[in-house]
Amino acid sequence: MFALLISLGIAGAQEVRAEPGTYFLIEGDGGYEIGGAFAEGPDGWARGITIGAGAKPKGWPLRFFGIASFSWADLDGAVEGSAEGAVIERDAFKWSLGLRVIAPIAERLRAVVDTTLGSILVDSTAILGRGAERIASRDEGFFVGVRIGLQWRLHYRASVGARFDVTLPTGLSSFDPLAEAAGARSGDAGSANAAFGITATFHL
Repeated sequence: MFALLISLGIAGAQEVRAEPGTYFLIEGDGGYEIGGAFAEGPDGWARGITIGAGAKPKGWPLRFFGIASFSWADLDGAVEGSAEGAVIERDAFKWSLGLRVIAPIAERLRAVVDTTLGSILVDSTAILGRGAERIASRDEGFFVGVRIGLQWRLHYRASVGARFDVTLPTGLSSFDPLAEAAGARSGDAGSANAAFGITATFHL
């Protein structure tokens, strides 16, 4: 991946006009997330904010930013095969620190790759019997995140883009008593959540 970014950056740098560098970024994003790491496979809307600081080393085509990201997702999913029509709602909050690498592809187009480590906090509610009973739980753990995207520079100070990211929770409990109570099997949970969306970035 890193070698590919360098190759893209070298090719793209030849087409990019010389401009004074920017050293800070503030980015908002919104999109759709699929909770594959949960037994019932919920989905829903997600949004987040990223701040960062960095620069382009002299003689390199790539820009490097240290970043801090915060995101929120509201997910829900019906438990398949549940006689009571159970639904599980998940509110997930994530924060992470990591590295962003930006490679120019053309004059206004950039490739963006983020790698992060952080913490995820999940508040879950199982709604049983079509609302007759509710069970709540909280779980938290660490995660590894990877985000790949494209960014189009509208202006020296602003960009828009699209992204795809994967979250791999490493610390959430492998046995989910709330899901089990709702009729889902903990073993049906996958290893990652996936999300895609759009971004708006301000460069300072």
